[in-house]
Parts: sequence; C-alpha cells; structure tokens
Amino acid sequence: MNEHELIEIIKREIEKYYLKSGIKNEVNLKKTIGFLGKDIILKNNLEEIFKIEETADEIVISELSIKELNEISQGTYSTDIGKKLLYNILEGKRIILVKEGIEWRNFSLIPSKLQEKYEEYEKIIETYGIKILKRIEIREYLIGKKECYNGKVLDLRALKNSISRNEEYIEVSTSTMVTELAKEYAAMNNIKITKR
Repeated sequence: MNEHELIEIIKREIEKYYLKSGIKNEVNLKKTIGFLGKDIILKNNLEEIFKIEETADEIVISELSIKELNEISQGTYSTDIGKKLLYNILEGKRIILVKEGIEWRNFSLIPSKLQEKYEEYEKIIETYGIKILKRIEIREYLIGKKECYNGKVLDLRALKNSISRNEEYIEVSTSTMVTELAKEYAAMNNIKITKR
C-alpha cells in the first residue's frame, strides 16, 4: 500500500464519520477544481460534486477559440482566457479541455488539410499536459482520477488487476504496449484504454 492509497482510505473513513454523525460539511469534503468558460450547464453539473475556485490545481476549460488554440500551441496569448490558460500551464496545473468546446469542431464541412492542421495544434497542446476529453467524460475523469499504468506491457492479467469493476477507462503510458487479448477484454467490458 502506497502513501496515496493510505490517504484515500483515511479520507473515506473521515467522510463516513461525518455522514454518520449527521454533520454535513460538504464544503470541506468536496474536491476543488477551477472552471473557465461560459458553459453554465457543465459548470452547474460539476458544482454538484466539486467546489469551484480559481486557484485550484485542476482546471476545466469549457471552450477555446481557433485563435486561442493556435496561440497556446505556440506558447503565446492575446486574450484573457488565453493568458489564464497559459499561466496555468506554466504553473504546472492540470488542464482539462472540453473537446466539444473547441471552436473548429463545430464545423462539419471543414477541409481535410485544415482539419489536420487543427488536430496538429491539439496534439501540441496535449504534449503540454492538457487533457482533451468529451463533455460526458469530464465528470467521471475528475471523480475517478487515478495514476497512469506505466508497465511495459498491459496484458489481460495486468488489466484486470489495474481496474476495478466500476471503472470505464484506464490510462496507460505512451510507451506501454497493449496486448490483443487485453484490447478484446476492454472492448467486451466497455473499458476505454487511453494512452497519455
């Protein structure tokens, strides 16, 4: 058992104590995240579970314009959102970007060469540590955030040992090779294997 697991066990026991004794101190029990953007529905959805503050270590960005995407990929900014985003990257905070909130993704007839260019920008910002997730995946990602599997090979046995019954995804290192049997098991059990 490592230090992180021990802290999580202690945290759960404290939460049980507060719930049993009738003390509802939700503000202290909620995990703190940051939120930038105009998506009120997503913000309200996240506020049900998390406390939202600007100074949090994990920040959800609900939309990003084409210009901001280009600038952030080059390490510059010209807007307030771009400035906040770049400063948060420089401070080492974990950034989660809503995939549907990226402006160019709202267009259906985009030329393939232009689409490749925008996807290239996205790959560049992902190398900066920004996680691009679908809107429906963000809540689950923040709740069930866990460490990345760093083994050389993810086989069936390692997959079963690394994932609990309620989890729908597992993150593996980009250098990890995933066996065909593990891929089949993941597909049958609706487990998404993501490389980071």
